[in-house]
Amino acid sequence: TDVGFKSYTVKPSLMGFGNIEGYVPTPCGAIYVKADKRSISVLSPIDGGSLIIDDKQYTIEKDTLLTVNL
Repeated sequence: TDVGFKSYTVKPSLMGFGNIEGYVPTPCGAIYVKADKRSISVLSPIDGGSLIIDDKQYTIEKDTLLTVNL
């Protein structure tokens, strides 16, 4: 994560849980992440983010729900 969340990375891991869901507060609003065994979703109020799943990287666009099916 860069200063002021100008760039940031989301790399969720279930670590044995069936699903996870939560928010990360930033100065521009909260980044929402939800993951289960079938998909991962991210919604962010800021640009500059990347979702990393295994060796693939996806761009997180401001105010656009990104959902990746696993």
